[in-house]
Amino acid sequence: MLIVVLGGAGIIGSAVVEDLVKSGVEEIVVADLNLSAAQKVVEKYKKSGVEITAQFVDANEPKLLNEVISGADAVSSNIGPFYEYCEKVVKAAIEAGVNLVDICDDFDAAEEAFKHDAQAKKAGITACIGCGASPGLSNMTAKYAASKMDEVEDILIAWAVSVRDTGGPAANYHILHSLSGKIPMFRNGKIKYIEAGTEKEVVKFIEPIGEVEVYSLGHPEPLTLPRYIKGVRNVNIKGATLPVWLDEVFRKLSKSGFVSKQPVSVKGVSIVPLDFAVSLTFSQHAYPQEIKEMIEKEAPTASAAKLIITGKRKGEPVKYTYDGLASFATTTAAAASAAVQMIANGKATSQGVQPPEGCLDAREFLKEMVKRKIKIIETEEITRSLREEII
Repeated sequence: MLIVVLGGAGIIGSAVVEDLVKSGVEEIVVADLNLSAAQKVVEKYKKSGVEITAQFVDANEPKLLNEVISGADAVSSNIGPFYEYCEKVVKAAIEAGVNLVDICDDFDAAEEAFKHDAQAKKAGITACIGCGASPGLSNMTAKYAASKMDEVEDILIAWAVSVRDTGGPAANYHILHSLSGKIPMFRNGKIKYIEAGTEKEVVKFIEPIGEVEVYSLGHPEPLTLPRYIKGVRNVNIKGATLPVWLDEVFRKLSKSGFVSKQPVSVKGVSIVPLDFAVSLTFSQHAYPQEIKEMIEKEAPTASAAKLIITGKRKGEPVKYTYDGLASFATTTAAAASAAVQMIANGKATSQGVQPPEGCLDAREFLKEMVKRKIKIIETEEITRSLREEII
């Protein structure tokens, strides 16, 4: 089996490589814009027994991208921001006739990718879009819970991600993007676009995270889950960055013109506001010492996620809650690696451009997560009248 990992030298991509090596994948290509960084990743696994090589790739060069991925059993793409690169990678995978798993978490990028479904089917490939922690594990857990119900009514996905656990600068591009403009939610059986960063709700996460104020943000799950969980009425997703004061900074930046891609002149220097905002919020060197100390003191070392799904079974109310506490980077890499191996091994349930819940078996996927020691706590609540047969 040959797996090409795009962005393989990044925080997520290198973790995908590590999981592939541990899983015993025979051949891995670490492809990255930073070739020297990719070579350092390869160096780590020289004695692993896996055939692993580094290659230069630039996703902005279609011909080169096609050459790098051609001949692979599957490609794991971790190149962000996804609103710039997801569709480019999907097109390359279709042209090369190669299966793909992309961790894309931007709803608009996912929408554009899904438009290539017919071409992917014609090419005979599966392009799984949005398979990390969220979207990805969130979708598959919802699909699994739904399989235990007769009717599904409401799905709430919530997470609180520590700034110490958000990966490279692409993560900050995503945060600012997801908090700007109009974003999709699924309400009363229909897609409704609302203002990002609104509809505050207090969610109690697993300890030590506890109660956190979360806000609506742009993600693919409200667009995709209703396609595969029939009858669901509402799908909402909300999140926050920890510490909470930094989350407020992100929301204010998103509302203050800092997500603009239109260059402005600052003392004769052309600067893109979005690039400046990402550089400022990502670079630890940009923070005064007291801010660094606050982050070190207040930002937890792990992140938390929660899924609440309600519905009915045998006519009576049932509720499932799923809690997790882990590194989002580690969980994203585990989900991406498990998915790309499942698809490379012929375990995709459908071809085309699909979200994970549309092309992978939820139970098999969750078993892979458990194997990787991704801890998910399930709570089942049943409300029912006492009847003679159950007493």
